[in-house]
Amino acid sequence: MRNHFVELCRDETDRVWVFLHSGSRGVGNRIAQRHIRVAQQLCEKWWVPLPHRDLAYLPEGIDEFWHYIRELRWAQRFALLNRAEMLDRVVACLAGWAGREIERAEDVQCHHNYTEREEHGGGEVWLTRKGAIDASPGRRGLIPGSMGTRSYVVTGLGNAASFHSAPHGAGRNFSRRPRASGSPWRSWPRPWRASSGARRTPRRSSTRSPVPTRTSTR
Repeated sequence: MRNHFVELCRDETDRVWVFLHSGSRGVGNRIAQRHIRVAQQLCEKWWVPLPHRDLAYLPEGIDEFWHYIRELRWAQRFALLNRAEMLDRVVACLAGWAGREIERAEDVQCHHNYTEREEHGGGEVWLTRKGAIDASPGRRGLIPGSMGTRSYVVTGLGNAASFHSAPHGAGRNFSRRPRASGSPWRSWPRPWRASSGARRTPRRSSTRSPVPTRTSTR
């Protein structure tokens, strides 16, 4: 996954944070694609009119719906344990380099591609966050910036207009496809080079509220 990374950040009080972006490493996407195909087949079978076939859905209550939810939960758990394992290894490397034990003060875990049952607008809904994190009141979150720019440790304010959500990252000027095309990065437009971070340089992190030493997350 070309946009996954591990990096060290330093905030304005010289505290060090480990930012780690990774997830289910492709298996989550495979699960989603399989259930999307099932939803498309069922909508065709039931003659459900759709503006686009990619908007096919699984009605709540049918077996196929709950099968998807179970596998989604499995993928989220897999992603959580995957990040925990990578974080343990990064911290062990830091301890070996520093010659002493690293104090682990705080972990912030942020799923950003998932579906959850929540209350909004006075009722229960299934909310899908795609490229977004939970920013409910008091909820801790991380928003990585582009390479070479600041990242943010944030606390949710619970904006109802955004369904208590916030962007999970800085986004990109281009799709990932140019990076996979094999074209030299020097031939890309300058804004792309600046945002994609062709050189792996550490970036500073800016916290929005006082926080302990370090965090890990997606």
